[in-house]
Amino acid sequence: MADVLLEESGRILDKSFFLKAHERVINYGTTKNINNQVGDIEKKILEQKSKIVLLPDDPIKKFWNVLMIFLLLYVAFYVPFSICFKYSSSDDEMTFMEAVDIFVDSLFMIDIVINFISSYEDPVTNLPIISLKKIGYNYITGWFFIDLMAVFPVQIIENLFSNGQSPEVGQAGSSPSSVPPDAHSEDD
Repeated sequence: MADVLLEESGRILDKSFFLKAHERVINYGTTKNINNQVGDIEKKILEQKSKIVLLPDDPIKKFWNVLMIFLLLYVAFYVPFSICFKYSSSDDEMTFMEAVDIFVDSLFMIDIVINFISSYEDPVTNLPIISLKKIGYNYITGWFFIDLMAVFPVQIIENLFSNGQSPEVGQAGSSPSSVPPDAHSEDD
């Protein structure tokens, strides 16, 4: 009698009922529908999942998302600062921060690949989509082109067209400080 915990409208709920419910909450999360039918369908879908497909709750995907948040914070704070106060060295050597920028850009390129193998939930059924074709189509019709433009290596293209020399502050354009003093006279 100790295993009987609750009697609800003539139905006796025992400890095994709560253990099964607890297991479903642990496996599928608290925000998902945990009725048996949806749980069984989801279980069958997950059994067919390829090894390379990452689920949203996969530990690797969670780590990657946290890393992307930190990289976005870096880009949001450091890049505007570096554009305004860029120190240009006359050496052909790459500075440490330029190397960090290239490393961050390469991680964002890897993020594009990660997004092509990351499953998502169907908005209608709330079931995971694990088909690589559907995942790819969803990404291409969504954020792919925005992500592709964001990782376009502007620094490398800029260096190719400027022969490795970046203009210093006051040298780009025809500001009054860059015009020689005798160019203003009209005595000629």
